[in-house]
Amino acid sequence: MATWNNKVSVVGERPHCKVVATRALRRGETVLQEVPTLTLLHPKQWGLRCNRCYGRAPAKCKLLRCSRCRYFHYCSKSCQRNDWSQHKEECTALSSYQEGGEEPLLAEALLVARVFRLRTAQNEKFRTVMNLVMHPECIQPVHYQIAQLVHSMGLLAAKETEATSLAPPSPKEIVEMLLRFDANNFGIVDELLFFLGAGIYPAGAMLNHSCHHNCAIRYDLATQTQYIQCIVDVNEGDELCHPYIDFACTAKERRTKLRSTYGFDCHCLRCDENHAIHAGWAKCEKWLTAPAEGIGPAGILQVIDESEAWLQQAAASDDILQELDLVQQTVIARSKACHPRHLRLYQARSQLHTVAMSAGKLAIARDQCVEILKTMSMCFYRPEHPLMGVMLYTLGSLHHSLGNIGDAIESYERALPILQSYHGEEHSFTLGCQDYLHQAHQEAG
Repeated sequence: MATWNNKVSVVGERPHCKVVATRALRRGETVLQEVPTLTLLHPKQWGLRCNRCYGRAPAKCKLLRCSRCRYFHYCSKSCQRNDWSQHKEECTALSSYQEGGEEPLLAEALLVARVFRLRTAQNEKFRTVMNLVMHPECIQPVHYQIAQLVHSMGLLAAKETEATSLAPPSPKEIVEMLLRFDANNFGIVDELLFFLGAGIYPAGAMLNHSCHHNCAIRYDLATQTQYIQCIVDVNEGDELCHPYIDFACTAKERRTKLRSTYGFDCHCLRCDENHAIHAGWAKCEKWLTAPAEGIGPAGILQVIDESEAWLQQAAASDDILQELDLVQQTVIARSKACHPRHLRLYQARSQLHTVAMSAGKLAIARDQCVEILKTMSMCFYRPEHPLMGVMLYTLGSLHHSLGNIGDAIESYERALPILQSYHGEEHSFTLGCQDYLHQAHQEAG
């Protein structure tokens, strides 16, 4: 079920439709609220979050594990009961599943089977998914691997087809459904924008992509309800767009991803070579692959290759301080060989920030956060992007903890309007930022 803002209108028919503002929209207004057709918690989150409501285990309690398949977990008996009508169809298949390198494909296999089971249970929903656009030119070998996994696991049980006289979906039909997923499905994220699972939201899929977007998407994890929010003021007649991909990559990688997955070339203001907005981004994007002054192409490649081995060692280490030391070495080496905004340096800084936070090394985490934000704002994200708000809030907290009150106030003040427009006035992030900002002002006198 989808509820549209009465100030917007869907113009045209799939696959050429677009969503347009029929009246001016203010920053923070909700464009669309939609309950998903289907969702699936990603296997990396199994055992960490409830497979039904995506919640974590209650305090001092463990998640309840399905005693039969031993893969799905629940935060309560209520969630387990409510999920049984869905899970019972895949529980037997999962209970006999032998891990063998196909785990990254498992989520897609389960979700595509869930869609085909809608044929008998909820045919109207099934038809809605079938009407989603797909791009046959984007077929990849992995699609056939997933189709094979669906059949080898027995995720589409014969008893269903026998009872209804429906023929089981062919590999071709499964591949076509996977192409619909690629072109339309959403990644469900938490308040920190960490990926948790996948969802089918047919109304939300009507919004087109733009690298210079005016909307962002958030979720109520308990119900997986999707909210599409304006992150800037929108004029009457403007098309409402959100980004289909993450921008933390080079322009070439971004365009390749859009072409190979969604079947189009972007012509938004950021990608239009004749527009001033493109010129500003293009200048900064060159830094993402540039060496430091005095370093040649061979030199930068050698440093990146050598330091990549340190990152692999760090990932395999059980000692947090050893991990911290290895990632620090990587950042130091790449800082000498790469432009300060180089993509591979940015990636290493992001890893160092995470490890330093885990190790309680707040000064290191703060210094990396400062540099990460510079690269994000110059090369990747427009200033209103929700990830900018999260990182600014984090930086404010680090400054605050280290006694840098003036810097904390500045970061909180930059973060607050972003959090307000994305999360809303009453969200814990927004309220927390307001409280810390007030506290910082009091400490500053």
